Order: sequence, then C-alpha cells, then structure tokens
Amino acid sequence: NLISKGWTAGADGPQATTTAVYGNAAQLDGVDDYLCSGSGTSCADDNDLDMGADNFTIEFWAKIAADSFDIFLGKRNSLAAAAGYVFWHDATDNEIKFEIANSSGSEDYASVASTPYLGAWHYFTGVADRTNKTLRFYIDGEQKNTSSIINNLTTNLDNSEEFAIGGDGGQRADRFYGGLIDDVKIYKTARPPDQILQDYLMGPGSIASYNFEEKSGATVNDLSGQGHSGAITAGASSGFVKGKIGRAYDFDGANTKVDTGSEWIGTQNVSVSAWIKIDGYGEGPSLGKIIYNGKFGFGVNGVGANMYIDFTNDGSATKAVSATGSILTGTWYFVTMTRNGTTINLYVNGVLSGTANQTVASPVAGTYNVIIGNSNGQDRTFDGIIDDLKVYNYVLTPWQIAQEYNGGKPMAHWKMDEGENKTIYDWSGKGYNGALSLGGSPATSTAWQAETSCTKGKCLSFDGTDDTVSITDTTGSSLDIANHATLSAWIKPSNVAGSKYIIDKDDTAAYALMLNGSSLVGYFDIGGSNSCSGGTVRANEWQHVSATYDGSYIRCYINGKEVGKTADSGSIDTQDTTLYIGSDGGAANYFNGLIDEVKIYHYALSPIDIREDYNSGYGTYFK
Repeated sequence: NLISKGWTAGADGPQATTTAVYGNAAQLDGVDDYLCSGSGTSCADDNDLDMGADNFTIEFWAKIAADSFDIFLGKRNSLAAAAGYVFWHDATDNEIKFEIANSSGSEDYASVASTPYLGAWHYFTGVADRTNKTLRFYIDGEQKNTSSIINNLTTNLDNSEEFAIGGDGGQRADRFYGGLIDDVKIYKTARPPDQILQDYLMGPGSIASYNFEEKSGATVNDLSGQGHSGAITAGASSGFVKGKIGRAYDFDGANTKVDTGSEWIGTQNVSVSAWIKIDGYGEGPSLGKIIYNGKFGFGVNGVGANMYIDFTNDGSATKAVSATGSILTGTWYFVTMTRNGTTINLYVNGVLSGTANQTVASPVAGTYNVIIGNSNGQDRTFDGIIDDLKVYNYVLTPWQIAQEYNGGKPMAHWKMDEGENKTIYDWSGKGYNGALSLGGSPATSTAWQAETSCTKGKCLSFDGTDDTVSITDTTGSSLDIANHATLSAWIKPSNVAGSKYIIDKDDTAAYALMLNGSSLVGYFDIGGSNSCSGGTVRANEWQHVSATYDGSYIRCYINGKEVGKTADSGSIDTQDTTLYIGSDGGAANYFNGLIDEVKIYHYALSPIDIREDYNSGYGTYFK
C-alpha cells in the first residue's frame, strides 16, 4: 500500500488526481508531495519492494513538466552512500536516469536525454538484467539505451528505506518531482522487449464489462470488478439468447433496460465498445440506446440506420455525431465510440466511420444512472441483441480497437494464391477482389508462380511494363483510410532502378508503398507530401516491406526492422480512386518482379506485429 504525504486541503488537495493517458494520475507539486510505502499516516520500509541481487523491471507513465532535479520513484536514501535503486531526472546533464547503487555509493545507470520528452505523456521503463550484465532504458516501448553493469552485478540492493514516488521519502527537499505520474509497475524479473512494448500498447482493462453469460435471472454482472452490475427490467419478449460470443441479451425495443444503479461515466475520457445485431432502429424520438446516462447516449439512429452519439451539455444545445454507412438488421457489427475531451470518433467493425475527430462541447456529469439498452425514461429502447459490452475510462487507440474486433487481422489481404485466371481474391472477407491485367500478354500462365518460387503458397510475377492488379473503390469503403494505417507486402524485385509502386491509391493523394531505387518509401498524404524512406532493398531476393502511420510518425520497415521514420500528424486524405498493386495506374512506374501477401490494415501495426508478420511469411522453399 502507498500513502500520500504533502497534500493539504484547499488548493493543493484537488490536484491529487487528474486526467492521464488512462484514467487518472497523481499530480505532484514539486514542493512536498510524494507517495510512500507504509500504513496509516507513516512511511515505512516494505521488504517486498527490495530487489536484493535479483533482476527487476520498473515501468510507469509520466508527464514531465520541466528540466529540474526530480526523483520519480525509488528506494534509496539520496543523502547517503547507500544501496538501492532510483529513477530520476538529472537537470545538470539534462538526462533521465535509471540507476542502481551499492552501499559505498558506486552507481551504474542507463540514461536518455530528457529534452525530447518534456511536456507530454511518455511510458518509461528501466530493466536491471544482472544475468546479462546490462541496464536497459525504454521510452514508449522502444529501447533507447543500454549500459553495462560494472559495479553492482551481484550487489544486494536491500535497504531499510521506504519506497517513494515523487521523491526519496523527504530526505532531500530539492528532489521532489513536480509533474504527473501514473500506472507504476515493478516486476522482479528482467522483462523482454516484446512484453514491454505490449504493456505500452495495451493499456489497462475496462471499468465495466458485460458478457451477458448469466443465461437467466434479473441481473447482468459486471466482470471488471468495479461493481457496476445492472438490474434487468425485462420486456415481454426480451431475455438471454445466443450471442456473437457465447450468450447475449435481446432487448425487445419496447421497455427493456439494464439499470446499473449509479452514474459512473462522469466527465472523464471514455470509450464504449459492443457487438450488436439490430432487429429495428429503436423506439423513441431519435434512436435505440446501447448505453445512456442522461447527458450522453450511444446507439443506433432510426434515420439512415447509422451509428449515432448524442450529447446534452449544460448551457449548450444537443450535439449529435453520426457514423456513415447503414447498420443493417440481422447482421452482427462491432461498434466503438471514443470521447477525448471534446473530440469524438466512431468505429464500425474496427474501422473509423464518418468524419474523424468530430467536436462536441465539454462533457458534464450525467443526470441519471447509467442505463444499458434504453434511456432513463424508457422511450429510446434498443431493438436487438447486445453482446460483450465494455466501457473504458480512457480513449482506445485504433490498434486496441482492432485487437478487440478481430485480433488485429488486416482490413484487406491479397494472398496471390489463385494460380490461375485474372481475379485476385481478398481473403479478409470484405470483398475487395482485384482484377489482374497483363497488358499485351493475355495469357496468365506466365504471371502465376508456383509455391517453390514464392513465400506462402503461390505469387504473381509483374513484368515492369504493363502488368497490374486493380481494385475498384467506392465512396465510404474501408479502403478510404483517414486515420492510422499499415501497408505491407513480400517483394522480390528483378531490379531496383527507378520508381516502382508496390501498392498505390492515387499517387498524388491517399497512400502508397513503393521503391525509389533501392530505398523503400511509405507515403501517406497528410495535408501534403508525407513519407518515410530508407533501408536497402536488394534485387532478386525476397524481402518483407511495410509502412505504418500511427498519428504521430510514418515508419518504414524492411524484414521486420525499422529503416526510416518521419514525424507527422493529422488525417490521411481519402480519395475514391482505384487501388493498384504493382503500379500507380499510369504509364510508368510498374513493378518488375514478384509480389506476394499484400495486406492493408486500418491501424498502425506495432514493431512486434511487424516482426511477427515478417517471421510468419517465410516459406519452406527459401532462406
């Protein structure tokens, strides 16, 4: 357990928690605020937080305000030559340091320059891997530095100090941390890079989770552990039924609701996701509610059958936000909404739907208990089945939404395994089939390559003159990616001279994956020409190439390794233009060589995902 020290009633007190990346965080004033191990009101040593001579890992989120001498956390007396460990900010060197020391004061540390990481949330990780004699430092899941352990390879780090967050237990008045800190984790093991990155990407669990597996009774249980179970008011034809995943609940569109007994959504950032299958568009003036609290509702709009969110904020008119594309009766959809302050996004089947980053007024607390499947007055009843409903007190990322929807499978996937004819099938199930055009060579036998020449199954050979695959786009299709994205393919170019397009959706807008000589280029039109480039693509060798855009960076990868990165932000320009594989649709820039396993994702694959995609693509016929 941790207790707080230094917080006082009045101006200081309300700052104890504030909005963070996930839920709330501790706000420390840099004067006398800190958290420490102990009980009651007294700080005390906690032997469980001693590391002895073991390996260990420390992870936490922080928003560092400025360059100053700050101790983020640790278990060591900084006034003495003492054994222990500490994560701190050295303002003299302008470095963030992860440090271990022995009782003589001899230290080992790994450090990173602090300036690029001030004023924004970042995920810091320090790994003491004494088995392999190294200290490793990670920021946002990426390893930034490694140093050798020289002085403390077998040092017992145990001490009698309390563990403290935001200082060193008050030993030094000039070491209090002024800033935000959240989600501190300590492991008595040297965590591998993949697990660290996964922690950064995944986020904590939901604050409410309903899987509707009760089968009978008058209660829907909250599986999150937060105590938001709901009481069912059942209509004549409502009840537990077969769902998308196990059981679900059928709301009859008349007077059914689940009342959770309190208003617990509040004004925080929030995400809601659920599987739904509608029978109709709900009764009432506007829509059938999936969830509602008097000031906020998420449901299905009876006009056009779109996903719909409406807000009523004190002092402002009702604001409605709609997705595009109809929600059809009798079909399962995975729907998600996110609210980040005054910014709203809607997703259908994991894909951003409607305008990105729609604006609403500042949220206010709800006026009713949180209701599932209806409004408080029972006049906006959901008509259909709801399954696997979850509420989060943070904004889900496109990556997290994709994992919830289908485990992160691609939005479009052309395996090139047909081996005959001119239709290239999309294996994602979305129906984005391609038409193979061989220009002056109508026979397809020379284009299709056998398994022994490819990476997985069969593949296609492009002649560099007029061969291409075209995929027709329509308005509002999933190919019109406006948010995060990944493009990937296996290629074996016959040569690497000039410009050669692998994937292209409008060569002056949208997105493309191409070669510029031997350099890989990933292009996303984010208000202009925006791309990553780098690495060396070799002729006559199979290589896995990919490009990602995550809202902050465009990254290029070859064979699972990052080879280029460009900072950028904003929405990708969407164009209802044909998507091409092996060309840009023009008279030049045709790809010459073999292409296999082309994939497009509507989110940015993580470096782990990229490596897994690369490793899974190796066939048995080449090395």
